[in-house]
This record gives sequence, structure tokens and C-alpha cells, in this order.
Amino acid sequence: MEQIQQKAINTYLENLQYLQKNNLPLYNKIDTLSKSIEDGNYQERYSLEYIQEDTQFDIFDAFTKTYLYKRKPNQFIKEATQNSNFDKLNSMDLLFPSIYNTQQEYYIDPTENTLTRSTKMYHNDIFEFIKIFQKSTVYKKKQFKYIEKFIFVGSLLGTHIEPIVKKLNLNFYLVYEHDLEIFRLSLFTTNYAQLSQKARILFSINEDKPTTEWILSQFFNHAIRSNYMIKYYCSNYNIHDYFDRILAVSSQRSPFAFSYTKMFEGYLKPSFQNIVKYPVLNTKKHYDLFKNKPVLIIAAGPSFGHNIQWLQQNHQKYFVVAIGAAVQKLCAQNILPDMITNADGDEIIKKQFPDEIHEKIKNIPFLTSCATHSSILELFETKNIILVEVMGAFKNISITINGYSVGEVTLGMLTKLGANDIYMLGTDLALDQETGATHIQEHGHSIAHDISDEKKELNSFMKSGQYNTASTTLTIKGNFRESVITTATMEKSVHAYIKNIKTSQSEDQSLKIYNLSDGAFIQGTIPLKIKDIIIPCTNNTLVREDIINFAQHNSELGFNATEQKVLLESVEVLHTLKKEVKKLYTQKFKTYDQFIAERAIIMNIINNDLRVYATFYIDRLLLTYFLTMEPYLGFQFNEKLQNEQNYLKKVKKIWCDQMIKIIDQYNELIYSVTK
Repeated sequence: MEQIQQKAINTYLENLQYLQKNNLPLYNKIDTLSKSIEDGNYQERYSLEYIQEDTQFDIFDAFTKTYLYKRKPNQFIKEATQNSNFDKLNSMDLLFPSIYNTQQEYYIDPTENTLTRSTKMYHNDIFEFIKIFQKSTVYKKKQFKYIEKFIFVGSLLGTHIEPIVKKLNLNFYLVYEHDLEIFRLSLFTTNYAQLSQKARILFSINEDKPTTEWILSQFFNHAIRSNYMIKYYCSNYNIHDYFDRILAVSSQRSPFAFSYTKMFEGYLKPSFQNIVKYPVLNTKKHYDLFKNKPVLIIAAGPSFGHNIQWLQQNHQKYFVVAIGAAVQKLCAQNILPDMITNADGDEIIKKQFPDEIHEKIKNIPFLTSCATHSSILELFETKNIILVEVMGAFKNISITINGYSVGEVTLGMLTKLGANDIYMLGTDLALDQETGATHIQEHGHSIAHDISDEKKELNSFMKSGQYNTASTTLTIKGNFRESVITTATMEKSVHAYIKNIKTSQSEDQSLKIYNLSDGAFIQGTIPLKIKDIIIPCTNNTLVREDIINFAQHNSELGFNATEQKVLLESVEVLHTLKKEVKKLYTQKFKTYDQFIAERAIIMNIINNDLRVYATFYIDRLLLTYFLTMEPYLGFQFNEKLQNEQNYLKKVKKIWCDQMIKIIDQYNELIYSVTK
């Protein structure tokens, strides 16, 4: 027994030395906990106990008086190892079945809206590869050649890690544990120092949400081609929100939220064309146009619909800024906003402005993205159109105003204009907690989710045995409630709001943002219920003409000579990239791994040479193409294929053709606006 104890101590000391050298923040947390235990300032809940008959350590829980391994740790290790195989069991499938199993090529009607057209475009591009393999991604009996990524969810003592790593020959994995005390015990039983000599290990141990998601982002950034499936082993003990966090990060990385085809058709193309037609607001300056004027932002969340009566009685006390999706309902209540905002480039947004309100809104200032579709811009008087750059900064006078949706972009634009007394209504970013609705009924994309207790049980990951990134809902902190149910999509917006608000408040310490919505809590805002609002004493004195005159004096039309020069320089880099793609086209490869290795030059041009022109989005356009195709190709080539060389020959041709098509489209666009 003494020998066993000494071995455990030696393992612990070796692990500490490893962490101190390779993961200092984690080492410091372990060290702090150890000192607190030694000083009697921390009461341990868990302790190691050696099970003599099993010749393994177990964890004793002093609170529940139970053993976490039920005094059979070897049985746990054996079952964990047996259940970890080169198959699809115990995995998160990240390939959307409806996208990567397309059974036909779509006819693209040039008169269709941008969203529909761009969606069909990437479906057709994917279908070119699907035709080669003709194998479903949901085929359950697939056997992989290798597992590139693995997550140990809930480490416990980690004694199952080494046999699983050895069995699957893992060279990259994540150890994900919320409880620092439990992980500290694992340092006595699992030699991470030795394991790290044969593989790269990421640790997420007792981290806050932002840090956890940063670590998970590192995990997903490694070997992009393997992001088709994440294998895991879950201890099933106290797993909290482990899978919610994994879902959130994988969703944030989805290439379909802003696909490479939509990026070009719905963003780059209209942006460049509009910049040479309408003046763009200088956002490098910080203005005081709205300084000390109460601004009320109306978004289309459920709380807007629940507070119409208050709005009718009090809207004239504020400068009302309406997000496009809220305008129709406002007009129906005879409330005309003082400004309308938009950030989306798709012409489907035109549905937010039906014919019956055109006359009412045409003279209202329209603060909108450069990517706004021409059919929407035509609804407003030209002098009322104020363009700002969103996501990218093509002009030297612009600073990118980022956001996942129009709400956070609107907030960012208004703070640039000096707004420092802001009230937000309808910024729920959560489902209606009674009906499950995402937005007011008038919103074009409102969906009602089933949030019944029965449905929650069905959506439970551990009960369902599978994980669907498209349908699972999340629980996050509420603005007025302890927690609220939201979607992964809306949670992205929460993060975008927090980031924008943090930046704005660092620039203007007088900025106060009151959230009147019964939805998600947004850090940096002040929760304020309607009944507790102190109504401004004076009416807003800012009028529409002030906005229009301001915009005319602080905007610039077209690309100047310097900007055109840089745009043409990016085209020259693309010519070099195109040559390398054509060179790849002529080469022969026996395996997919050889093909990947030979593309290193191409990836270097995209990640380094084109990064200089990142504000023009060309590097992101190409990288989003990679995020779309690589996981699918990685999935299909990760099995024993007969005549792999023949598959690869066809894949290489299509891949090169599609890359060249993207490059040529971009070049043509640049030439059209630099004549």
C-alpha cells in the first residue's frame, strides 16, 4: 500500500511540474486550492480511496457518502474503453444531414431572393462532391480509419483516458471538467505529463464561460477537416452544461449562418455596388448627435408585443429607432419611428415594409448597411439613406461595426453617433417563455419552439444519445428571470451585444443602456422593468432634418484613388493564388492526406498574404468555403476506400474549379468598381 501511495504522490508531482511549464493558469488554480486545503480554509468534499479488491482508486463523496465509481473503478475503465471505438457512437454529428445529403442539383432562378439563390449555390457546390461518393453522412455503421479529435467530458480520475488514447491512437484531445477538486485528485492517478509526450492535450478545468468557449474554439480550430464529428466519452457525473457550451461554439463556427455564397452575393457584391452609388458615413469619428437625448430602440422580440400600450403612451418622449422587423407593427399602432435601421443585405427584408406603409416611411432617415439590397433602398428618398459599413471596412473612413444581427449593429451605430442614454425594448434574444415564440408574430422569421417539460426531456442530450446542433435549445441567464430558454442562434447575438457594449462603454463612460425586455441578460446593460421607468421630463428636440443634414456633411461617395489602389493590389495576390490552384490541378495524388499536404502553399497565401486585405473579406470568403467543404471531404475520406486515388482525382478537379470560380467572381467585382 505504501508503494501505491508513493506512486500516486510521484504522479502528482510530475503532473504539477508539467502544468507549471505548459499551463500556468491551471497550475496556479491547483496550487491555490492545495494551499487552501492545507491551511484549513477549504473543506474537501471528495477524497481518494484505494479499493483493495479492485486494485484501483475510487472517489469518495463526503456529502452524499457515496463512491463515484461505486467501488468498481476497473469496471468503469473497461466499459469506457470498450465503448470507445472507430464508429459514430458517442459522437456529436456536425454535418447537417439536410445539407450534406442533398440528392439533386437545384435550378437557380436569377429573380429569386439572395438568400434562396445563395443557398442553392452552395447546395449545388456540395452536390458536386456528393455525386462522387454517393454515401450518406448519417450511415450509422461507418468505420473510421482514425479519430482526429476527442473530448473527455467529465474527467473524474482520468484513469480511463490512457487506455482510450492508446486504443484510438489519439494525438489531440480535450479534458473537460468543471470541478477543480475532482481534477486535482486525477493528478494523483493519471500521468498527464507522460500522455502529453505522445499527444497534444487541451484542458478546460473549472473555467468561466468565456474561457471555456475560447478553449473550445482552439479545439475546433485544430484540423478543420475533422469538424464533421466530435467523438467523446462522458463520465455522466455532474456534467452541467458541458454539451451546451460545445454546441454554442460549434454553432458559432457554422459556415452556413453566413455562407461563402451569401457572403459574396448578399454582402460583398451589393456593398461595392452601393458604395459607388450612395455616400457612406464616416464612422472613424465619434459624434455627439444623440448626446444626452433618450433613445428608444425597438426590436422585434416578444417583449415589444407585450408592451404596446406603454409604447403608445410614451413613445413621443424618446427618439425612437426601429429595427426593420418592428416597423410594420409600429405603423399599425400609428407610431412612426424617428429612424429605421437595417443590417441585412437580403431583399427578403423588403417584406418588413409592405406596400401600405411605403408612403409613411419614405421620408424617415434610413440608417442601413452598405450591403442593403437595391429594392429596399428604393423605398426611401435618396437623401434619407445613410450607409454605414457593417462587418467589413472597405473605405478608409469606416470602422467596422460588427454584429451577428441587426440589433447589436444598430446599438453600435447609435453609440458611434453619441447616444449615451439608450433604452432597448424587444431585445429579448430568448424565446417567449410562455409560448416559445422567437419574435413578434409580424416578424417574417418568427418560429414557435416547443418548450414544454416533455419536449425538454426529449431534447436532453444524455437521454437522446445523439446531439443535433440545429434543434437543441439552451438555457441562459435571464434579464428579469433567473434563467430563460433561447436558441444557439440568439445566444450568438448575446455575445455580440456584450462585445459591442464593452467597446462602446470603454469609449464613453457616460453610456447607460437599459434593457426593458423580458429575455436574456446582456452584460453591460441595466435590467429595467417598464413599471420602474422614470419617463424623461422633456420631449426629444432632435428632428429628422438634423439627421439628414448631419449625414450629408459627414459622408463620402465612391472609392478614392488610394482605396482603388489597395483593391487592385488584392487582385494581384489572387492572381498568384489562382496560379497555385492551377498547378495543384495538374498534380497526381495517391491519398487525400497527400492532397492536403500539397495545399500548404495555397493555405499560406490565404492565411498570410490575403490577410493584409482582410477588410475586403476575400480571405474570409475562401476560408468559409474551406469550412463548408473540408469537413465533408474529411468524413468521406476517413474510411478504407477502394481506389481512393480515383475518388481523389475527381475531388481535386471539382475543388480547383470551385476555388477558381470564387477568385474570378471577386476579381470581376473589383474591376467593375475601380474603372
